[in-house]
Amino acid sequence: MLKEHCFTQVINLRRSTERLRLASESLNRVGVAFSRHEAVDGEDLDENQIELYSRRAAKRYFGRPLSRGELGCYLSHRAALGEFIASGSQFGLILEDDIVVSEDFAKIVSQLVASSANWTGAANLGSVDVPVSTSVLEFEHASERRCLCQTPKFPTFATAILWTKSEAQEFLTADRLINAPLDHAYQRWFTKRGKGFAVLPPIATQSKIDTEIGGRNQSRKTISGRISYHWAKTRRDLLLALHSRI
Repeated sequence: MLKEHCFTQVINLRRSTERLRLASESLNRVGVAFSRHEAVDGEDLDENQIELYSRRAAKRYFGRPLSRGELGCYLSHRAALGEFIASGSQFGLILEDDIVVSEDFAKIVSQLVASSANWTGAANLGSVDVPVSTSVLEFEHASERRCLCQTPKFPTFATAILWTKSEAQEFLTADRLINAPLDHAYQRWFTKRGKGFAVLPPIATQSKIDTEIGGRNQSRKTISGRISYHWAKTRRDLLLALHSRI
């Protein structure tokens, strides 16, 4: 049922064969079929050739420029969303290759798809860092008591997100400037729109394997870099608090 109604992708760098093997084992164990979406490798990027990215805008909004790895991650998720929309499916499950899923993962996602009248937007399946939330759906036949909650501040965790097609289309249409890492862009988008949901307790976690797609940024190691990031974060947090609709 899940395969018929939900287009599932795992984002994976070509060189990250071990990560794909582990993700495949976890998903195959619970009967989730998926297609591999080849990630954009940040090591091959020239930020000056990325039309949507503004280094200046990133420093102003996020407090620092993005690393090539962060840009690769962002572009990978955008491309995966585009592939989901082109698939014709009404739901898209976009996973990163460090995912480890719970035994009831497929059952919960199937219930989310079947209960779409109760929610619209996107559901974060893996974050434990969720603010006080409003329960909108309780799941049946779960391995433990779980619910879908509408959250006033969408979690910064992008390893496992279930999208509705309409929300994915709106995000790609409106997302014309890259000025923050992907997870922060998602948080801003869903918090402003009041369409962010989370499954609690989560049904996906990250494996212990080191990240390869996210990369590192060195700009916060300087005093001026830390100050710039601190003030930008303070502004972002205030704006997110003002935009919360719950």
